[in-house]
Amino acid sequence: MTQSIKSVMTEKKAMADAIGMIALVLILITAVGILIGNYAVHTKKVELFTAVSQGVANRAETYAAAMNEDLVHTAVPSLARECTVTTQVCTQILGVTPAADGASVVLRIQGDTVAPMGESVTKDVTLESTEVTHVTAIDKDGNNIWGLAEEGLRFKTWGVASGEPSTVKPVDLATSSVTWVSVADRAGVDSRGGLWVWGPNDIGQAGDGTVSSTPITPHLVDTGETTFRSVTTTDNRGYAIDSQGFAWVWGKNDKSQLGKGDALISTPTKLKVRVNTLVGGLDNTIGITTSGDLWMTGVPQKGLPAPDADGIVNKGTQYRAVAASPAGNGIALIDANGKLSATSDKFTFTPATGDVTFAQVSLGETHGAAVSSDGRLFVFGTTTRGAMGTGLIGSSPAPKEVEVGKRFVTVTAGRYATFAVDTTGKLSYAGSTNAGSTDFALPKADWFTPLLENTLFRSVAADGVNSRTALLDTAGNVYGVGAETAGLWSIDYRGSTGVPVRMPKPDGFSSYTSEKQ
Repeated sequence: MTQSIKSVMTEKKAMADAIGMIALVLILITAVGILIGNYAVHTKKVELFTAVSQGVANRAETYAAAMNEDLVHTAVPSLARECTVTTQVCTQILGVTPAADGASVVLRIQGDTVAPMGESVTKDVTLESTEVTHVTAIDKDGNNIWGLAEEGLRFKTWGVASGEPSTVKPVDLATSSVTWVSVADRAGVDSRGGLWVWGPNDIGQAGDGTVSSTPITPHLVDTGETTFRSVTTTDNRGYAIDSQGFAWVWGKNDKSQLGKGDALISTPTKLKVRVNTLVGGLDNTIGITTSGDLWMTGVPQKGLPAPDADGIVNKGTQYRAVAASPAGNGIALIDANGKLSATSDKFTFTPATGDVTFAQVSLGETHGAAVSSDGRLFVFGTTTRGAMGTGLIGSSPAPKEVEVGKRFVTVTAGRYATFAVDTTGKLSYAGSTNAGSTDFALPKADWFTPLLENTLFRSVAADGVNSRTALLDTAGNVYGVGAETAGLWSIDYRGSTGVPVRMPKPDGFSSYTSEKQ
């Protein structure tokens, strides 16, 4: 049947209208999908921000509770980075600023989440004190209830001030007082999240993009908008973790120990792995991922099975801490249940007996040290220089408790020494740190001996190969000890013999911290 031109055109128009309608429906469906996706992303980011904000508030409450544990003896709560297990929210106290009258203190707390859409915020939280004199009762949980009378010694109980913590914007961090929040012997992170690197540079380990026989003084690395939360170094490599949990590496890479193909990496370079902890072994890099897995790249570690294609070792086993010793080719691990294990070319390890569980571990060349979940200090391995603090030269294959009766927040094993910070912020050491310039090494101590008794500390980082050691106090100042030249920078800062040298602030690094000690 012959169709008229008009009927043909009418049919084609109807078909075009139908196709157009279908296309419009598809566009609408796609748009709705995008809106739903964007809403889901926005909702997730709001959830993460809420979780981080709550984590900051919880950390402030924990800080106050720690100060209230013993009102007679002033305590310094931990300022270190701490992470929850369930929601993977991590917090770190960047600064503690007391009021002039001592009635309040402002905590600057950074919180972040290691989820794929990570959130990172910094807030100021004010703690206020209340004067008390007597315990008047005990509540149902066994806590003291304090009262105020007109007689007796006066103490202070602490609590978070009413109201929401105030958010500190990045611009505020960039222009406010700057202090150190994480320091190793060759690198550091400031309270703005900036990454600084210094020291020998014969294989690019100073991170400035060059290779030179001349050591480099501290310089701020240009990493764009990326901010960092922690750093660690070995004799020829550097590691940093950014605020989203990604690992950054630089230095010697001849055996792919940094997870890249180049023989050396002369500027901090981002890896795809997200980690809570990162350490350098003899010819490898080992870390604990944000999901609790043990990750490794480079030469397989003695005592461990080879990693799978994703770099995961012992898949299915979760871990809370790892330490490595390039000098002793050793590794120590604490699994999710708090069980400590270790292997090394330099000593034999036997697991701890009883129900003790561990939270932190560190390795030197021939010995190790660990802090239990309840804050007790343990040592293991062997020593000829007093590094185990037992007063004896010899071995202890199983972890042995030292400094009985004290409680500690962190311990660091250097090549020939051990440094421990107790819950009051007091620093002590055992062993010796001589390496090159013995005039400025710490004198040998067979027992744990107080160091810089008028200063409170938060952490210690000791190079396991050359005994260079960085001390970080609670005010954000850094000290050097045991280096080939006094101090940490590539300049010979000389102080008193056998006393750590307080390092001056690098160019472009300001601080409100008083220069008085």
